[in-house]
Amino acid sequence: MEHNQFQHPVRVLVGLGFPTDIQSVKEAFVLLDEWPPSKRNAAHGIALNACRAALAGEVDAEGRSRHRTLILCPWA
Repeated sequence: MEHNQFQHPVRVLVGLGFPTDIQSVKEAFVLLDEWPPSKRNAAHGIALNACRAALAGEVDAEGRSRHRTLILCPWA
């Protein structure tokens, strides 16, 4: 498994509630980075920073796993 791949995909609802599966930290980062500025909140910033840290190799696989839940917060 690639170092930034999730063990299990993370499903998020986008647009009008259409599900999309996020397979990796890079995919999560792209989705968060493209998220409309008017819809961003503190949880979005935390999730984006967690993705940056994972992509930079500053967080191990266990750390990325903890942050997977945060990635869902902007859509909750």
